[in-house]
Amino acid sequence: DIHDQKVAEEVVRRSEVNLRRVIDTIPTLSWCNLPDGPNEFLSKSWHDYTGLSPEEAHGWGWAAAFHPDDLPPLMKRWQEMLVSGEPGEIEARIRRFDEVYRWFLIRAEPFRDETGTILRWYGTSTDIEDRKRAEDTVLANERNLRLIIDTMPVLAWSARSDGNADFFNQRWLDYTGLTQA
Repeated sequence: DIHDQKVAEEVVRRSEVNLRRVIDTIPTLSWCNLPDGPNEFLSKSWHDYTGLSPEEAHGWGWAAAFHPDDLPPLMKRWQEMLVSGEPGEIEARIRRFDEVYRWFLIRAEPFRDETGTILRWYGTSTDIEDRKRAEDTVLANERNLRLIIDTMPVLAWSARSDGNADFFNQRWLDYTGLTQA
């Protein structure tokens, strides 16, 4: 009896070690939280990235890694997910071990038992800093182009291939008294 129990415990321990290796190998920051929100574990890559030890990040300690401006909306969204039981995502900045903040897409998914009760929340935090910078550059370029087009001393417009107009510059709108619709 005791021998069988010891063998079973060793099988479980090895399985947990193997699972931890798999999780630590996933090329993103991954984590597991309890049904009511505090974390149960964070991947090695999460600890390496943030510089927070498992003891510092345990429970609600993970929140210390987030930018102070992003923490209130992050916590609000997290509470909404906990209440609804629905998966979700949010973007927030996470502090790297060297005190540099980078944007991450944080996704969480509930893990349920056969009755639908949430046992754990599993999630990933994926670095999207480069995407955010590219989006900001595109928006700035669009604003600059719009400014140039709107300040040209001409009436400018464009149309789709079917002949319907899809753009009028501000000078055209001011001249005609119409609005962009």
